[in-house]
Amino acid sequence: MKSKRTSRGLTQRGRLAVLAVSLALLAMVSAVVDGDPVPRPGSESLWFYSAAFTLMLSDLVLEPWYTRPADAFANATAVLLASFAAGSSGL
Repeated sequence: MKSKRTSRGLTQRGRLAVLAVSLALLAMVSAVVDGDPVPRPGSESLWFYSAAFTLMLSDLVLEPWYTRPADAFANATAVLLASFAAGSSGL
């Protein structure tokens, strides 16, 4: 007799809850680093806004935990290029 294994993903409400918790953690990190939960837009706060937009627009809402390797590589490349552009010398 074969055992049936069913995997249930998160519901949309669960995914949005994970997104809200992630954004709250990002705001707490920003409060520790910059002293303000939502810093003013500028080259000094590029890290905050790129992380916030990545969380909101990434696979977190559609595919919360698993992604294809090609998608992960493409996202990592974009983050690497943005990190180089926002190096210690500014934008």
